[in-house]
Amino acid sequence: MMIKFVNDRKIIVVVPNHKEIDPGTLLSIIGQSNMTKEDFFKNL
Repeated sequence: MMIKFVNDRKIIVVVPNHKEIDPGTLLSIIGQSNMTKEDFFKNL
């Protein structure tokens, strides 16, 4: 689970516990995090 606080809002993103994540699922997770793909991968 990833948690991000934006202003007074708490954003929770559930990340599946699999070795491989479907590309569509990963893009959905990135979208929910309100980050760019570049920022997301830089912060792994």
